[in-house]
Amino acid sequence: QEAEICLRHNAGRAAIIMVWCIGFYHLCQFIIKNHLNSFNLAFQKHYPNQWKDAKVKTMSSYDDFSTLKEYVIIDICKRENIINQNVARIMFEKLEKRNAAAHPSTVHIGQLQAENFVDELVKNVILALPV
Repeated sequence: QEAEICLRHNAGRAAIIMVWCIGFYHLCQFIIKNHLNSFNLAFQKHYPNQWKDAKVKTMSSYDDFSTLKEYVIIDICKRENIINQNVARIMFEKLEKRNAAAHPSTVHIGQLQAENFVDELVKNVILALPV
């Protein structure tokens, strides 16, 4: 509801940040419920140095995922076919857009950009990945 209010009041940056949080949370829930073991094995396999130094070596809850960069989580999912190439591409694109929205910059985010962000993330991640 807050993201919807932001969209209505031309606060595209805020809407993008909020919807990213929802989409990324959904991805993590999808991993936890459907692919946790393969994700944990893949973390060690694809990021051995990071795994060796990690605070949390085995993910078991949503909070555990906060110890990894979002990019790493999406990359592991892509490499292990937890998500398909199209979903991974969308997630990487949306992560870049979220970063542009979240950090101070001269980048202007208009209403159409924000609506597109929400539409793609909802349809291709939130509704597409069963939890």
